[in-house]
Amino acid sequence: MFDGEIRIDTRIDTSGIDKGVNEVQGKLSRSIKGLSSLVKGAGFAAAFAAISKGIGQIAESTEKLENSLRAASTLFGDVSVDMDGLRDKIRKLSSETGIAADAIGDALYEALSSGVPVTEDMGEAMEFLRSSADAAKGGFADLTQTVTATAAVINAYGLSVSDAERVQGVLIQTQNKGMTTIGKLATGLARVIPTAASFGVSLEQIGAALSTTTAAGTQTDEAITGLNSLLSELGKQGQTGAEGLADATEAAGMGRKSFQQLTAEGYDLSEILGIMEEYAEKSGKTLIDMFGSIEAGRTALQLAGTNAEKFAENLEAMYDTEGLTAAAAEKVTTNVERLGIAIRNAGSTIGRNFEPTVQNVAGGLADMVNAMFGNRDEAGRLETALDNVKTALEKYKKAQEDAKTATDETTIAMAEMSQEAFSKAIIELGYALEYAEKAYLKNEDRIATSNSIIEEME
Repeated sequence: MFDGEIRIDTRIDTSGIDKGVNEVQGKLSRSIKGLSSLVKGAGFAAAFAAISKGIGQIAESTEKLENSLRAASTLFGDVSVDMDGLRDKIRKLSSETGIAADAIGDALYEALSSGVPVTEDMGEAMEFLRSSADAAKGGFADLTQTVTATAAVINAYGLSVSDAERVQGVLIQTQNKGMTTIGKLATGLARVIPTAASFGVSLEQIGAALSTTTAAGTQTDEAITGLNSLLSELGKQGQTGAEGLADATEAAGMGRKSFQQLTAEGYDLSEILGIMEEYAEKSGKTLIDMFGSIEAGRTALQLAGTNAEKFAENLEAMYDTEGLTAAAAEKVTTNVERLGIAIRNAGSTIGRNFEPTVQNVAGGLADMVNAMFGNRDEAGRLETALDNVKTALEKYKKAQEDAKTATDETTIAMAEMSQEAFSKAIIELGYALEYAEKAYLKNEDRIATSNSIIEEME
């Protein structure tokens, strides 16, 4: 007996959503043909058509998330991940940040590929994605881009996943102090971070250098190329910059020292360039003459001399980033955006539960209705239930349209309204289907006859 709870067979293979939806829509279409002739004025056709369309819309959103989760699951190894819990966490993060759930699922795959640990509750991974989502929103970047850039920094410096927020805070501060964005930084950081880490130059110094050079008008990609060239010349033995630095330290009474030795002693990049600049002036040269490449020399000039004070100011700011990513994300995430995603996620939740239920019963749904031709009570009950589902789908569509002008106060209310409408309609449909099933069992002969009529019509 139906007790108000929708029971879903969790063994259904969600990879067949496309096939299942097409099958459902095909059978509903066939039912509509037969019903339009055999049950004049019953109103079933419109209800079936609405359900068919609604299933397609819901399944599309659901399928995208499921596809991304299937990809991520290939990296789970032997860990038994709580998939239902993971879906809920992704949808919650999606609704809070305004980033599509499937985009978060795609970013999860990149995060796990980069070494973020897999656990049963995926707690560490989701915390990593939460801070990355804030950084992506505040940094005008793609989430997957942000995840990849963050992971590159963590791996290069040997940090842990718990350092993600600090890393992203530096990137946001680089954006704030310079003329760049995380989106622009993310595409090139992998070229300079490994070099910096190997020579003992901190992430904060990289942030300070890039914010200083981009604020001076240098394009982000050019600034990254120049900084990498500068670090390479200073750090590699035999390079013009490395030899010039050794000469400068010797002249300053410090002995011939390498770039790595100085960074280990606590000298920052600007201070080291200051030593070189002083030596160059005494030797009748310019700082740019101390380097073999024009890119390295130009970058050195932007960080030394009168620019050294700005570098120092920016460097200090790089250590003051607590709460910066969340604050940046809050400024750029609109209420309308959150509402639109919240409604979409409501559909995804419903889709994951409702679509398999319909898929289970749709194969025999036309037969159930045909079986009830001689019993208007059951037919009327099912008709009412289907009309209610149609109304719920219309409310869902209305909620999506209202998202364009909604305020924050309505976000949760409208999303919950959409979910509640679906839930009630599905439960009512469940009751109706129970009665339909009874009619089905009592009228097997009539079903065969009705099917023959429909086949002849086709």
